[in-house]
Amino acid sequence: MDQDKLQQLSISKILDLFKTVEKVYEEVDERTLMDLSPDFTVLEEIVTALEKNEAREDTNFLIQHFLCMNGDLDEKEWEKYVQKQTEEPSRLSGYPFSMLTARLAKEGGEAYSHALKAIDFGKGSIVAKKYQNEENVYFISLLHAGEQNYKYKEEKYFPYLYGLFEVERMARERQKNAAACKIQFMDAFKEHFKNAEIAGYEEEELKELCETDITTAFSKVLINDAWSYPQKDYLDQSIKLADRIMNNGDCIN
Repeated sequence: MDQDKLQQLSISKILDLFKTVEKVYEEVDERTLMDLSPDFTVLEEIVTALEKNEAREDTNFLIQHFLCMNGDLDEKEWEKYVQKQTEEPSRLSGYPFSMLTARLAKEGGEAYSHALKAIDFGKGSIVAKKYQNEENVYFISLLHAGEQNYKYKEEKYFPYLYGLFEVERMARERQKNAAACKIQFMDAFKEHFKNAEIAGYEEEELKELCETDITTAFSKVLINDAWSYPQKDYLDQSIKLADRIMNNGDCIN
C-alpha cells in the first residue's frame, strides 16, 4: 500500500489493518533468524563476547560497544573496496534488534531504552529488512552502527586517546618514532591507572587504539571536547604521562 492511499484511510480502517497484522504475526525462533543472513552469524560472535562482560560493564556501554564493533567491521569492508579487493562497497546488514536487547538486558526494558537512546544520538539505527527462505517471508528489524558510533571509543577512552594524541603531536615536532613512543605511553598508562576508578579498559582495544593514527581519526573531537570532559583529573594525569615519556628521552629516534 502506497503512502497516499494510507493517508486516505480512516482511523477505523487503520485499526482494522493493525488487527489483521496481529492475527498473522508469528514470533520467529532464533535458529530460523540466524539462518536468514550470514551477517547475523558474524555479529553473533560480538554479542556472545559482550554477554561475557556483563558483570563489568553496564547495559548502556554494552549497546554502544556492539555498535562500535559493528562500525569497525563496516570500516574493514570499506577498506576492502578501497583496496579493490571487492567490486562494490558493502556493510553488514545489522543484527536482529529483538535478539540483541533480549540477550543484553539486565532488567526488563533496560537494553531496549539504551538502544533507543544510542539511536537518538546517531550512534545506531534500526532498519526493517525483508528476508525469504523456502518456506516464508520475514520482516526483521535490524540494529546497526550509525554515523556517530565512534563516540563510544571517545567517551570511554577519552584520557587515553588524548594522551596518545599528545604523543603523536610531540613526536612530529621532535622527529621521534611515534609508534615506539605510543607503545611506551600505553604501558605507562596501564600501569598508572590500574587501581583507579577509570580502570576497566580492554587490553585489545587499548592496543588497537595505540596502533591507530589518532590525529587523523580523533583530533577534531578530542580538541573540541577536551574543555568539557568531566573527569579533568584523569585527563591531566594522562597528559602528564605523555609529557614525561616525550621529555625524558626514553623514546627512540
